[in-house]
Amino acid sequence: MATGRRHRYEPAAGSTALEPEGRGARLFLVHEGFGPDDPYQVPAHRITGGGRRSMVGERLGQVLDKL
Repeated sequence: MATGRRHRYEPAAGSTALEPEGRGARLFLVHEGFGPDDPYQVPAHRITGGGRRSMVGERLGQVLDKL
């Protein structure tokens, strides 16, 4: 379906890394692929960013509590 807008969609990608640190480990969660200057992706990044920070941390805590 054509909307009259020219928009190039590039899907975002995520990755994780677990690295030793002191007597524990540090978990890195990386989400890439949002274009900071793309007028369509800026609001999407802002909206999904809050969910990632709150929901991922909460769910990760629940999983770790079960270990």
